[in-house]
Amino acid sequence: MKLASRFRVSLLLLLASAFAEDLVISQNTIESSGDTRIRQNLIVNDGVFYSIDKGMTHNFYNDITINGKFFITNKEVKKGMTTDVIGTTAAIVNNGWIVLDDGNATSAPTYDWYGGSFENNGMVWFAGIGATGGCTFAIQPKKDFNNRGTIILYQYDTRSGGTSHLGLDGKTINNDGTICIYQNIFFQGSIIQGNGCWDVGLDSNFWATNVNTRYISEDQLIYLSTSSSSIRIDNYPPNKPIHIAGWGNNNLIGLNTAIQSFSYDGDNLFIKHGSYTYQIVIGPGYDPSLISIGKADWGSGVGTSSNGGIFYSGPPPQTGRPAKCNECPKPPRAPTDTSDPNESTTMTSSWTGTFTKTETYTDTAGGTDTVVVEVPTNSEITITSTGSDTTRKTINETDTVGGNDAVIVVLPISNNSQTTVTSTWTGIYSTTVTETDTLGGTDTVIVELPSKVKTITSTRTHYTVTSITLTTTTTTTSHTSVPPTTTVTVTHTRGRLLRFFM
Repeated sequence: MKLASRFRVSLLLLLASAFAEDLVISQNTIESSGDTRIRQNLIVNDGVFYSIDKGMTHNFYNDITINGKFFITNKEVKKGMTTDVIGTTAAIVNNGWIVLDDGNATSAPTYDWYGGSFENNGMVWFAGIGATGGCTFAIQPKKDFNNRGTIILYQYDTRSGGTSHLGLDGKTINNDGTICIYQNIFFQGSIIQGNGCWDVGLDSNFWATNVNTRYISEDQLIYLSTSSSSIRIDNYPPNKPIHIAGWGNNNLIGLNTAIQSFSYDGDNLFIKHGSYTYQIVIGPGYDPSLISIGKADWGSGVGTSSNGGIFYSGPPPQTGRPAKCNECPKPPRAPTDTSDPNESTTMTSSWTGTFTKTETYTDTAGGTDTVVVEVPTNSEITITSTGSDTTRKTINETDTVGGNDAVIVVLPISNNSQTTVTSTWTGIYSTTVTETDTLGGTDTVIVELPSKVKTITSTRTHYTVTSITLTTTTTTTSHTSVPPTTTVTVTHTRGRLLRFFM
């Protein structure tokens, strides 16, 4: 009898184990119990979030599939946390958001994501403080690494060190999206293939090592997006040209050895050291008289090289963000309750004259919204829409009652999949502008608000702007000295944040 009872208990435990293979998050969930060890396959369904907001150590041993949003943070102020994917078999697939953010800590975190494969089609943020020696960020699966979305490697405060590694040394990674480096160092130990972008941001360095064997595909673009961005190329000259955008304002292209001479042919920068010649494709428009050789100082964690740097003192001839480079937003904050984050945020901006005013509002469930109101002075309504690289439309409408009215809607030129932006306003006139581009990415909309009362309502699903509606809610028949008020209503769908940069 006891034997049969034990058998039934063992069978029940076996069945329970079998049915516990997957941890499926199907509703908004906040876990605040402390350290986590998740041995099941983790699945976060579309339209919901799973937020772990407490604990110092978080380990994952099996597959991770994120279709919604996944946050790991620590609401307590403690030393840096450790978040690891253990072993060499786990398959990591992200179609939504993965946010690891330990910016609240007193020291830097360590994120070592290993596993068997990594696939990103959404947004990934690895973030921590950089002022205490620097973070350790690694996504190094044993086999495939594929990025078709955006990965942001972000350090707060300042950069005192820290390194980021993507892929195993000597192996191949595929980047068809954008990888952003902010106050951080990316150490390139892998062959990089694909048709993607590397945004080297504020006080950041792309460290290219042994690039004649660990080459960078010519379809990859390294974008030096600030005046403190830099790239370091170690001893061996690349067997393929390196394509760089944004070189200028004295940001740094450098070698770990002295540069003897350089030349520029109208598209390519040739850097010579001994018998080696490095070919850097920088594009047209540079003035050779503004190019100089000097000390390369890449900052903490990378070092210096006497006469190893080459600089351009003028601005980059090609302005604007390259079309293949997605935007690099700051890490979003984790939700504090299980209601949809950023479900409804209302911002009101007012002015009394012709000046620019910036107002920032934070809602309670996560995320920060910024509105910049540029006060127009002309008496016309101007709508400028820029869609693809070859499409530009300008529509002028005159308000018959006069006033200081102007509306500018700018569509991004990056490759965005099936993006439609519609602007409609009613009153004494009505105009609709729609532009659709073709691939995938993130949208930015810039709106200069008119001086009459306007309401802007935007709805976004899955990082795609679906509509912008500007509605005149009042009309006047004469000029008035009473300051107008503009109400900007940002409506989010299923917790997805739409940011206006105006």
